[in-house]
Formats: sequence, structure tokens, C-alpha cells
Amino acid sequence: MYSEIKEIFFNAAVQRQISVTVSNTILIAFRLAFKNENISEYDFKVISEKLNNEKFSDVTILTKFLLEKMEYTDSNRMPKKGNINTILRSVSDDNTLVVRKESNLNRQAVEAFCSKFREMNSLLQMLKYHRNQLAHNTQSINEIGWGLSVISSLIRLFEVGLVNKEDIQVQIAVKEKVIEIFNRLFKQNKENVGSKDKSTEKQDHNPQAVNVIEKKVEELKLELVEIEKRLGKKIESVPSINLSEFNKLLEGQSTILETVKSKVPVKQNGSLKNIEGSIEKEDELHAEDEEEGIDYVPKEDTYLTADTLRQELRNLRDKIKEDYKDDKAFGPNANLLHLSNIEEIIENEPKNFKEVIRLEGVRSNMDLSSEIIKKQMTEYGPNLDRLLSKVLWSSLFS
Repeated sequence: MYSEIKEIFFNAAVQRQISVTVSNTILIAFRLAFKNENISEYDFKVISEKLNNEKFSDVTILTKFLLEKMEYTDSNRMPKKGNINTILRSVSDDNTLVVRKESNLNRQAVEAFCSKFREMNSLLQMLKYHRNQLAHNTQSINEIGWGLSVISSLIRLFEVGLVNKEDIQVQIAVKEKVIEIFNRLFKQNKENVGSKDKSTEKQDHNPQAVNVIEKKVEELKLELVEIEKRLGKKIESVPSINLSEFNKLLEGQSTILETVKSKVPVKQNGSLKNIEGSIEKEDELHAEDEEEGIDYVPKEDTYLTADTLRQELRNLRDKIKEDYKDDKAFGPNANLLHLSNIEEIIENEPKNFKEVIRLEGVRSNMDLSSEIIKKQMTEYGPNLDRLLSKVLWSSLFS
């Protein structure tokens, strides 16, 4: 398992696609911040040039762009300094300017992108960890959870990241190869569990053994109830905090540094300033951590990327196949969403169903005047309209 995962992770096509997906998504984030006037044109040009030079770099290099701090204007139009994750929170909170400038964008689409970017940031930390682990580990890791973590992080990155039209087909091919490995690992795990189940089958059907287990379960339930009661008493006995006293304490602490400074000779005051500076830096880091929001709850995100749209279209294709399986006129080429039409949609980025049926490729793939296709258009056209109205095409942010 280990060698197989290492081979697919460091495969040249996979590594290239990770770089392309990540660099393009990061560029879109900075472009949004610039168009929303959160960062200056100069800073955007500098970061764009750097990203262009590093767009095929390793994930450990690209993640540095997420940490780079710059001056920006927050959602209250106050000057601040922070990294792109912090800046995007301001874009998400107030995106009036970019929505006003870009007619194809709306507030929900901008917020959806910010949400996906935040998820991508978490995935990159995981992928960077796995990358370093695979590059430097001398011993094989054959734990199924670890293997699934590596592969699923890759798959999810390709689902939430945005790529340009010319790169989408390559990403689809790379992702499908990764999914093959994922399916193989999952199947292998199921088979291993299955073989263990068979070996213990006789034990499971032993009535005496079953009675003993049931008795133990009941005993454990009773123990858990008692523990819960004891914990409940302990929680109730915790004294309430006097907030006014607590605030006084904090106010008192804030004067300590000033008192010490007044009693320190001028020569020694320099070193105290260094200490003060380090304290301020530490406070700034903690403040940024608080802004990051440990208890952050993502907003409901109904938007799709080109990759996840393709999944939804294939699901709808399978539904059409199931719904029309008894119709004699139905066949592979009589499916409104057969594979060629799905690829036409992904490549041409239509905004609605009307634009789909105007596509030259779609019109040449099937007879749109046939009764069975007309029926499908009536039944599934609204589904396609709904899906296509919620797609984060990379071109929307160009």
C-alpha cells in the first residue's frame, strides 16, 4: 500500500495538477481582494508575478503564499495587515465593490469561493504534512486510515480548487487515476474486514457468548449513567465567575509594564522595549488566531466547481438511464446527458439549459427533435438550470 500511495502522490502529472489547481485558486483569491479594493494594485501585481514564477512549484512552496502578510483594508475600510486568509474574510463580509464591477458575479458566489478557499487552506496543510512524510520517511506506513487520508485529501483538493478551462480535462484524468487507488484501498480494507468476520462467524452465533455480551453491555450502560450523574454534580458545583472582579484584574495587569518602565534606567530601557515588542507580536498572533475563529461554522455552500458539476451531471445521467430503462426508444445516444454532452458542458461553461442546447457539439451529438429527447428536455431542463446557475467557473473571476 505505502509504495503505491507514494508512487501516485509523486507522479509527475499529479504533482503538476496539484500545483496548477493551488496556484490558480490562490491567484483568484488575490484578484478578488484587489477588485474589491481590499489590497492595492501594486501588491496584486507583485503577488501575481511571484505566483506566475512558482505556479508549477511544490505544495510546500505554494503554501507560503497563504502566510505572506500585506497591508489591506478590512470590511470596515480600516487599514490592517494580514495574510490572504484574513483578507478573504473581509471580502466575504463585504464584497459590494467587486460585485458591482463584475456583472457575472453575485454576493453568494463570492462567499462560496471564500468558503472553498478556506477549506483548501486546511487541505494544503494536510497535503504538505503528507508530502514531507512521504519524502523523508524511511519506513513504510501501511495503516488504512493514513492511506485514505492521503488519497482523499488529493481528491478533495481537486473538488474545491478552481482551474482554467484548458486544465480541467487534465485534472479530471488525474483525479480519476487517484480515485482508482482510493477504490482499491477501500476494497482491500473491506475484504480484510470480511475475512475477519468469517473467521469469527461461529463465535457470533454462539448463544452463550451472545448472552454474556448483552449482560456486559447492560452493566456498562449502568456505569455510564452513574458517571454522567457524578459529572453533572461536579459541573453544577463550579462557582460562577465574578466578571467585574475579573475585568479589574485585567485592567491592573495592563498597568504593570508602565510601572516597571518608569523604574528602569534609560540604558536598560532598550532591552525592555524589545520585551515589549515581543509581547505585542505575540498578542498580534493571538488576535489573528481569534479572528481565524476556532469555532468557525461554514456558511451553507450550494455552489459547485467544474469538477463537482461534472459529478452531478453524471449522477443525473444515471437517473435518466434508470428512468428510461423500459423505453424501447432509449439507448446510450438517446440520453440527454451522455458523456460527450457532459464534456461539452464542462468545456464551454454554459450559464443555463438554453445555452446547453445551443452548443454545436451537443446538437451534433443527438437529434434534439426526437420525442424521447424532447421529453427529457422538459423533465430535466429545470434540474440543469438549477445546477448551472450555481457553478464557480474559473472564468467568472478572471
